[in-house]
Amino acid sequence: MSRNKNDIQDLDWSIRYPENWREISWKCRESTNFKCCLCGDKATQTHHALYTYRDGKVIADFRGIGSYLFPLCDDCHKIAHHPFNYRKDSKNPVLGNKNSPRFYKLLRDGWLKTRKIQKKFSNVM
Repeated sequence: MSRNKNDIQDLDWSIRYPENWREISWKCRESTNFKCCLCGDKATQTHHALYTYRDGKVIADFRGIGSYLFPLCDDCHKIAHHPFNYRKDSKNPVLGNKNSPRFYKLLRDGWLKTRKIQKKFSNVM
């Protein structure tokens, strides 16, 4: 069963973003010194690669940083949501969407690499 446009607009999307989302997003971007984990440009957004943990809880806390929440620039965030990289769940459009395994690996590897570079520079200064 597919949803029509009005059904999607009527859904509660706020569950993805708790009251302290700005702080979580800031910490996520700060984790790479505000660098996009894909291209290295200025990270302006925080991307959910997945919306729920295996236990069903919404990924909207600090423990998701670098695992399911990634700092991205505007252009890379658009790429992250491209249909080739992003799987939409028509049965659960609020929490069921996620990145493809291939793109998730790019995000995770990019985040680890960016963190490693940032740590290396912080030790030199």
